[in-house]
Amino acid sequence: MAVASRIGFRGRLVTVMVTMVAIVSLSIGALLMLYLFEDEKARALEQLSLGEQVAEEVLERRTSLILSRLDVVIRDFGFRSAVASGDRATTDSALTNQARRVNADFAVLLGSDGHILADTDGLPDAFANSPLVTEMLSRARQTGFASQMSVFGADGFELLTIPVEAPGLRAWLIAGFNLNNDLTDIIGRLSGTEVLFRASSGEEGSYQILTDPGSINASRLDELNNAMARTSGEDQFLESTHYFTRIISLTGDETPALQLLLLINREARLSNYYERAVEILTLVSAVLVLAALIALIIARNMGQPVLQLADYAKAIGDGHTPAPPRIRAGGELAELRRRSATC
Repeated sequence: MAVASRIGFRGRLVTVMVTMVAIVSLSIGALLMLYLFEDEKARALEQLSLGEQVAEEVLERRTSLILSRLDVVIRDFGFRSAVASGDRATTDSALTNQARRVNADFAVLLGSDGHILADTDGLPDAFANSPLVTEMLSRARQTGFASQMSVFGADGFELLTIPVEAPGLRAWLIAGFNLNNDLTDIIGRLSGTEVLFRASSGEEGSYQILTDPGSINASRLDELNNAMARTSGEDQFLESTHYFTRIISLTGDETPALQLLLLINREARLSNYYERAVEILTLVSAVLVLAALIALIIARNMGQPVLQLADYAKAIGDGHTPAPPRIRAGGELAELRRRSATC
């Protein structure tokens, strides 16, 4: 009360007006900032959804392109002649040359009963005994070809199976193509995201990164792994401290699991939000300064008649007979002037 009495009428009037403007401005600013934050998050989710479509389209077109190259290989007369010869050294040499021709990381030629007729250098040790081979041959017999993502060691591969047929010849060509950094770079440029391939390791719930993480350092990779470990397998969108992440399963229920990760740097994405937040705070500050100036003008105009009447009443109380002040106002102030003049 002591502070309020020292401020005076005009000071209290200015304080009330500025306070009201400040409350309204800050409330509107806070709502706008909340809306902008949610909007940036929604845009990140939308970009990741579009990125998923881009990634699937890139992988599908890559598979189609590889199949067209392999189709040229199996129609090559020299290759089929080498296979038909039955000589292992000749077949190995022909298969190695054709694998280089289509940029395959490894290739293997299987007989109709599944035994190896020829192979190239780089064939993973675990490939021959993998149940995946039998499964791919079964699907290829039904559909004419088979495509499967798989993991061998610390590398992810796309395996393609296609028949090699000629008079008196029936074999199956399986070629493996590494899911490398060139592929992640293409998807990343087209989708505007950072891209990683990762696969489950031997430990329960543990994953290893198969491609170059680029600008993502080790601590942030650990952060991603920890955040993903806390989510259920059905969650495709993940929000961690530094990244918005979309998880795309490439192997379904097969083990080891192979996943494609699309990441958006949260700091970069929210930089627009922070810039807009600063702009809003600047605008609110400007509004408050303008409101204070307007409040001072209004308080001066509203307070001057009251002060004139106060001085007039004080002069009458001191025994003087001053002329009534000229007040251009109606209502209570005019009534107060009239009654003061009749006292």
